[in-house]
Amino acid sequence: MAYAGAFLTVFVPGPHLLEPRGFPCAIVLLGAVAAVGVWRGWARPLPRTSQVMLIAFAALIVASAARADDIDGALSFLARFLLAILAGLVLAHHSLDGALILGAISRALVEVAAHVVQGPAATAWGSKLGDAGSYHLFLAGTALPIAVIAAARPAVQGWLGAAAGAVLLGLTRSRAALFSLGIGLVTLALYRLRRGQTGPARPSRALLAAAGIASVAVAVLIAVLTWGDAIRTAEPRLAYARVALAATARHPWGGLGWDGFAEEARESGIDPPALDPHNLFLDIAAGAGIPALLSFCGLVWSLRTRTPSFAAVCAAMCYSMFVSIYLDWPVFWLLLFSGGTKDG
Repeated sequence: MAYAGAFLTVFVPGPHLLEPRGFPCAIVLLGAVAAVGVWRGWARPLPRTSQVMLIAFAALIVASAARADDIDGALSFLARFLLAILAGLVLAHHSLDGALILGAISRALVEVAAHVVQGPAATAWGSKLGDAGSYHLFLAGTALPIAVIAAARPAVQGWLGAAAGAVLLGLTRSRAALFSLGIGLVTLALYRLRRGQTGPARPSRALLAAAGIASVAVAVLIAVLTWGDAIRTAEPRLAYARVALAATARHPWGGLGWDGFAEEARESGIDPPALDPHNLFLDIAAGAGIPALLSFCGLVWSLRTRTPSFAAVCAAMCYSMFVSIYLDWPVFWLLLFSGGTKDG
């Protein structure tokens, strides 16, 4: 049950798997996993400081969503957000690296088939297995932390998982994801400096560091070769950041409400408009206030460990400087709470 739940998180970023008439069936599926986990006592206990930070952050997000103009949308987000946290607590009790890697390999096969059979323009079909909308951002966000996890695994499965993650990131053509992958691999290499973390069956520190530096170099090279496109995409993001910072300065304690940024962006005359500032940290600060941002950062910091799991979280946090995702993704909370999982 837990293995199936972890596999499902690879295909369910939001979670949105199947939505007949707008109803996300994945909420029911992940809810069942979480319910069974609670019933069986699977939930992983967190340190006291982490518990306080988690409760404070969740309460502040709930309070900000309660002030949203679109109450239906806010309730949908809260359902996904709270379920993702619960699923993370439940699934982190198990050793699920293998399920995540198997899910990434399967997802890569689905995406490659969509490219080959129907062409690049039809890959939205593949994205329906994850989330509609900005397909490449969600696909990169799914593949990124799992690729870091896979790079730490021994033997064939780890290399296949890392290759699948690289394929998925290549399909997204995301410079930010490649850069973040490099950060994650370098972090993993630094963690390997800890005594007992090296061995003949695992990738060496030098190899991981070289792969990380190569990822960063490739991202920089792509940015240089596509300078015009990089500038074109950077300009609206800078505008979104200015709006988010201004909103945070006006409402530092409680934020605008969880959906308040979209209205701020419209009133500022930004073209194209955006639903979020394309930066998770600015999104939290603008929507829920500085205390919510501090509690989120404190939670992540309190769960830092010298493990592949937290190296994957570091990669996700780096990617979060460019996108506003992960809060309602079970895979993020699974990696954060697990504190590193063993082979499984």
